Amino acid sequence: MMEAELFEMTDRLKNPDQNTDEVRIDIADLITRGLSEFEYSLGYWEKTHYKLAISNLKKNIWLLDEYSTAYLGACLLCIAGAHVALEHRSVAFVTRDIETEALTWDDLMASIGLVRDQLH
Repeated sequence: MMEAELFEMTDRLKNPDQNTDEVRIDIADLITRGLSEFEYSLGYWEKTHYKLAISNLKKNIWLLDEYSTAYLGACLLCIAGAHVALEHRSVAFVTRDIETEALTWDDLMASIGLVRDQLH
């Protein structure tokens, strides 16, 4: 399900007539649903990717060029990265940091909740 939604969202970003505000809301919803899949199994890999996805969404919201979709595209890549199967992950590639290690599922849900509040 997540893969189909990511492809659909990517296609929407390519459409010059797309409503950026609606896409942002839908991406925030996608992050929320994606995080829900990891409520009881959130590992460092998922924390890293969802932390970056939320950060990219925030950057897009705060850009002066409200129609830019570069950060939204990066956001979708991060969401996709969080869902890479274990056997295809390169954990050596991910540099561990204390801040990310300390993140909880509740922290990430609160963070995306704040972003969603800004969008509505």
